Amino acid sequence: MAAEVSPFAKVGGLADVAASLPKALTKRGHDVRVIMPKYKLINDHNYNLVTLLDHVSIPFNGRDETASLKTTMMATEVPIYFIQCPKYFDRREVYINPENPETFAFFGRAALAVPKALAWQPDIIHCNDWHTALAPYWLKSLYYEDDLFYKNTASVLTIHNLSYQGIFEQKFATAIGLADRFLHAAIPERNGAFDFLTQGILY
Repeated sequence: MAAEVSPFAKVGGLADVAASLPKALTKRGHDVRVIMPKYKLINDHNYNLVTLLDHVSIPFNGRDETASLKTTMMATEVPIYFIQCPKYFDRREVYINPENPETFAFFGRAALAVPKALAWQPDIIHCNDWHTALAPYWLKSLYYEDDLFYKNTASVLTIHNLSYQGIFEQKFATAIGLADRFLHAAIPERNGAFDFLTQGILY
């Protein structure tokens, strides 16, 4: 999981790692798939994107959201999936200021819904930076308890830039449907704000 992957959408070094590491792991014999948002800046024709699934149901904040899934290949060997949902990803920039926490909270839920829709069961979900850090939280707080599909799936979080942690006001925790076990960093100066990265580290 990555918010940016080169050459489709690139802001910094995360995009380079998210593109090169899967290729290296594939050469070692692993079945690796990459998933990212389908931003408006990504041109389907330029990258030969094709629709893989017209309808993916994604549970989010007490309701079911609908997305579609597009795909192409990286270096002819690594499948990359694009979650298309204009409600959250209809933007011409990877990151905006101020960021809406719903955008990447939804990405986390969608990235967990896609393998189930494809009946492809991953051993490990590799999350990158704060944008994907809610996935380990949801994996352990929701799926481990109720869903055998992810019962044996582990997660790993790579922090590329600790300066960005996905810090938001407390009110947004309820707005994106987070449960009581959502944990807060013990940092007094944050005044009760919560951040995505803490969840990725703790879970």
